[in-house]
Parts: sequence; C-alpha cells; structure tokens
Amino acid sequence: MIKRNDRNNSKTEHRKPVDVEQVLQYLNYKFKSLTEDLTDNSRGTKLHDYQTDFHYLITKIEQSPQRSVRHFITEANAFLAVVENAKTQ
Repeated sequence: MIKRNDRNNSKTEHRKPVDVEQVLQYLNYKFKSLTEDLTDNSRGTKLHDYQTDFHYLITKIEQSPQRSVRHFITEANAFLAVVENAKTQ
C-alpha cells in the first residue's frame, strides 16, 4: 500500500528540473527591457526600489532548493508584471 506522502513525492519526482540559469537570463533581460527608460537609480527613486526588490527575488531563485524554485520564479514574473503595468500608466 502506498502511503499518502509517497504518492505526493512521486508527483514531484516526475517534474522536469528547472534550468535556473536560463530562467535567470530571461528574467534579467525582461527586467532590463522594462526599466531601460528609467535612468536615475538614486536611493528613494522608483528604479532603485525596483532594482532592490528584483535583486532579492533573483537571490531567492539562485539560493533556493530545486523544489522551491518554481514558487520564486512565479513571484519574479508577478513582480515583472507590476513593473510593466507601472510603465504603461
């Protein structure tokens, strides 16, 4: 008989591992393209705040175990959507 935890673990084992380097390259490219019009990154500016928040998200992705990476990638994509929305307003 399969225990409940064994069934849950078998689902995560079949997931393809995330290529973190490729994801980071994309996220960095997207962030750079969204913020290229902002030039002043002095403390307290919008760009500085974006850079700080983005840095923390990237660090979480780099340092988290493989099982947590997808969660932080989702957070980073949500953050980039906020930046993109702010840019269009």
